[in-house]
Amino acid sequence: MNDSTQANNAPAPWSIRKALVSVYLARYCRFEGRASRKEFWYAVLPTLTVIILYSVAMNSVPLFLAEQAGFIVRMVMLTLLLVAVVMALIPWIALLVRRLHDMGLSGGFALVILVPWVGRLFLLVCCLFPSEGANKWGRRSDEPAEW
Repeated sequence: MNDSTQANNAPAPWSIRKALVSVYLARYCRFEGRASRKEFWYAVLPTLTVIILYSVAMNSVPLFLAEQAGFIVRMVMLTLLLVAVVMALIPWIALLVRRLHDMGLSGGFALVILVPWVGRLFLLVCCLFPSEGANKWGRRSDEPAEW
């Protein structure tokens, strides 16, 4: 195989924009297949960053407004945050299931998140590990078809 053919089969580089589009638009409710570690973290970290910054802004509103107005603005912001989290919940679960598939685990392991502290820590550690080659859920999402 020459260099030009090998370059054409190389996986496209992931970007944060590509990961967010993949998770929230292209594969919104897709629980089958695999999600690479890079796809997972490129989608999760920006989303969590936005939620944390929004929460900080929401909690600082009472400092700048009168008590009654601050409460109303805070309730509106809280409602918007809850709507956004509910809308993102299905894509997050689908992404987690695909990430578990990438590691060779069943998507049922996503239920471990319901165990306080230990379950979340277990899933966090699992999502940090790189994936191996092909498994029963298909080939790695970041490798060319010929591998």
